[in-house]
Amino acid sequence: MDAAKDIVEQASRNFREQLTPGLFEKFQGTQVQDLKRQILDFQSLLERRNLLRDFKRINPFIAALEGITDVIPLSHDQTACVWGPVKHILLVRYHLKTATESSALTLE
Repeated sequence: MDAAKDIVEQASRNFREQLTPGLFEKFQGTQVQDLKRQILDFQSLLERRNLLRDFKRINPFIAALEGITDVIPLSHDQTACVWGPVKHILLVRYHLKTATESSALTLE
């Protein structure tokens, strides 16, 4: 078990070193409950705008990651390395999607 723990620790350190300054701090504190709440908010907003295509596929991905984090005990920082980037990607994707749709409507 020590070898697996060392691998996770090393991967976490490597990940943090590759981030731009301040980004890890944004990831800290992100828990799966926060992420699920954010997903529900996005789904609600996108559904009202008829933009929900392909967004429902995120739920099986979150469930798979949740299963992994249930099996492998992670520290607070390691948990931030899992859920923080996922939330960040979803936020960027959501804002790009809404900006693209708004631009398309403006051009019509």
